[in-house]
Amino acid sequence: MSKIIKIIQEFFENSTLEKTKKSVVFLNKEYNGKVKIKIAVKSNLNLLFLSLIPLPFLILNFEDVRYKLLSSLLCFLLILYPLYLLFKTKPELIITAEGIAFSDSELLKWGKIKDTFIETIEPNDIATTYELVLEMKTGEVKKINIQDFTYSVEEISHIIEYFKDQKTI
Repeated sequence: MSKIIKIIQEFFENSTLEKTKKSVVFLNKEYNGKVKIKIAVKSNLNLLFLSLIPLPFLILNFEDVRYKLLSSLLCFLLILYPLYLLFKTKPELIITAEGIAFSDSELLKWGKIKDTFIETIEPNDIATTYELVLEMKTGEVKKINIQDFTYSVEEISHIIEYFKDQKTI
C-alpha cells in the first residue's frame, strides 16, 4: 500500500532540485568561522498573531466555569508556543568550514556530504516551500526546511558553497 501512496505523492508533488551555487549578490560578503541560521522573528510574530485570533471566542463564549478554565488553559498554551519560538536562541542550522549541523543533530562533515541541493516544493505565487537537501556519500538523504530563516534561500545556498570552498583551502 505504501508504494501506491508514494506514486500518488510523486505525481501530485511538483518539486525541482537545484544544486547550491554562489550568488553574485553575496560575492563580496565575508562569513567569519561559522554562520548560525535561526528562524526569522517575523515568522514567529505572525504565528503569535494567529494564535491570538481565537482568544476572544475561547474565553468569552463559555459561561460554565469548567469550560472557561479549560479554554483559558488552551489560550495560554496557544500563546506559549509562539512566545517560546520568539525567544528561542538555538540556531536551526549551523554552517562552518568543517560541515553543516542541523539543530537536532551532530556536525555533518563536508567529506561525508556528496552533494547539496535546494529543493523547491510546489512553486506558486502564494507560498513556496524550500528545503536544503544533503546527499550523503552513504546514499542517505537529509533534508531541512529553509524558508522563514534569518537568511534568504539564495544566501543560504551561497553560504554553503562559500564554506565548501573554505574547506579545501
